[in-house]
Amino acid sequence: MKRCPTCQRVYADDSLKFCRADGAELSVYVPESEKTLMKLPTLDDNLVAGSLPATPLPRLSQLTFSEAIEEYPAWSPDNETIAFSREESGIRSIFVKNILSGEEHRLTKGDYDDIQPTWSPEGNIVLFVRSRNRKVKLEPGDVFGIFLDGDVWAIDVATQRETILIQKAFNPDCSPDGKRIAFDASWAGPRRIWAVDRLGHNPQQLTSDVSEGISHVRPRWSPDGSRIVFQNIERTKFDVRVLDLANGKTNWITNDAVQDLNPDWSPTGRFIYFSSYRGGGINIWRAVMSPQGTNAGPPQQLTIGAGQDVQVAVSGNGKRLAFSILKQNADIWRLPVSPETGKPVGEPQELITTTREDSRGAWSPDAKMIAFNSDRTGEMNIWLHSVETGESRQLTKGPGGDFQPNWSPDGDGIAFFSTRAGTADIWYFDINSADLKRLTSGESVDVNPFFSPDGKLIAYNSDQSGRPEVWVMNFDGSEARQLTDIGLMGHFLRWHPSGRAVIFRCPGGGSPTTMKVSLDGGDPEALPEVAGGSHMSFSPDYSRIIDVIGHKALWVSPLNGGQPEKVFEFDDPDVRIDYPVWSPNGQWVLFDRFRPQGGDIWMLENFE
Repeated sequence: MKRCPTCQRVYADDSLKFCRADGAELSVYVPESEKTLMKLPTLDDNLVAGSLPATPLPRLSQLTFSEAIEEYPAWSPDNETIAFSREESGIRSIFVKNILSGEEHRLTKGDYDDIQPTWSPEGNIVLFVRSRNRKVKLEPGDVFGIFLDGDVWAIDVATQRETILIQKAFNPDCSPDGKRIAFDASWAGPRRIWAVDRLGHNPQQLTSDVSEGISHVRPRWSPDGSRIVFQNIERTKFDVRVLDLANGKTNWITNDAVQDLNPDWSPTGRFIYFSSYRGGGINIWRAVMSPQGTNAGPPQQLTIGAGQDVQVAVSGNGKRLAFSILKQNADIWRLPVSPETGKPVGEPQELITTTREDSRGAWSPDAKMIAFNSDRTGEMNIWLHSVETGESRQLTKGPGGDFQPNWSPDGDGIAFFSTRAGTADIWYFDINSADLKRLTSGESVDVNPFFSPDGKLIAYNSDQSGRPEVWVMNFDGSEARQLTDIGLMGHFLRWHPSGRAVIFRCPGGGSPTTMKVSLDGGDPEALPEVAGGSHMSFSPDYSRIIDVIGHKALWVSPLNGGQPEKVFEFDDPDVRIDYPVWSPNGQWVLFDRFRPQGGDIWMLENFE
């Protein structure tokens, strides 16, 4: 590994000589362990040699030690106890631990998955989110994305009496005076920030936005209760925003191509702490805040290292910061299948595996190459992998977040979406010339491009009209036009083999439906029942669709009659499957395999 001596960015590629951010010459970096390290403050040059700094140095310590995954820390009002989630037998429960005595006990019990605890200001109640389905683990739609099928519950710490408080809601947080609870929910369409009174009554929507394709999650009250910080999600673009409750306006704290996650206030209101990818790994950063609730300076990095430092929680006295260090990454696997049925004919195989995120693979037309997105250099870019030699090479470079490549039918180019220009747009990379071209521009979120069978058109997902819809344009980006007006969901669009229609997934008024819309206009037509539909891929003869349900199991749906059928699932309940793609010859299904590999709660002191 290499590290920049000026900006401290860490690169996994040992062949790099210079920093991509500031051009400084890289030096060899050998981490002491896989644990997160602290960025120690620079000592004052005027200090006498041998003297100590005026303030204590930051101190990092581990709070939980189980082999199970432990996450979602929350501080009690007395600043000495944390509530957190621990996984046992495939589901999570809420635990409470005193960090001084080390004493801990399980707070919630039963067969339901419990996550996201938070304390009432009095310390007698813990709010948390519980799955609506027995023995079903809550999973986000995307990594670090929004959750579904959960409710907010309250448990009395002394009596352990449980009460359902808010239905279909997530990420609860109590106001400083204890009179209101903020949370995120999809009660009126897209995910937004809401508030209710302490009994769960009198709901009020607090945030709105220009597009239904934007989600607002994980609200946290400011110390004086006048503002709320939350996470803004536009597909793969994650930013931090602050809502001023007095005037209803929001300010951007971060607004760039870097993933920024899980914001929380310092008790003084001077900083907002959050997790960020801007240093080459997911570490803890902070933004300096003005009295007006706006960003007052560039972000400052607190931790470094290869772990994922997430779910920041600052204690009420400002002396302790708890967070989870998760070990997880996505790899690309393939499953040998029957071209006629989609059923497995052998065991799944590792294909592209590293310690970084390798995701969203796409077969070349001749099935000899796979395009995918990877962050192995510290930036999310597009790469190519040779199935024959096993070698990988980088196509795109630089910051911006390049995702979901898809090939042109002639194999000469790749379309993908990226925020490298500040907004989510469709781009095209010419493999022969290495030229990079931006195909869409503007404030809309334009993602998920797919070439038509003749290569003359590109279908994609855009919220230019205010919500995600199916759009189509010429392969050079000209003559873009909207095809649907009923809403769109999912990551994949697919072309009808005729090249005269696009197949997509729509919400369907609460009953998701896979539909076909003609390029010539007219109302979309519903297809036969398709299991899944958000990541669908056709068999080579277009008679079947394969997709994943619940991020766990692959299903095949026949389009010429018959019922969908489950064809594959890993025995390990923690393994997640995403983005399945049938190979051109029908003999393989490519997919993401994601498995958490551990997680503990850590504490940082003397940081502010």
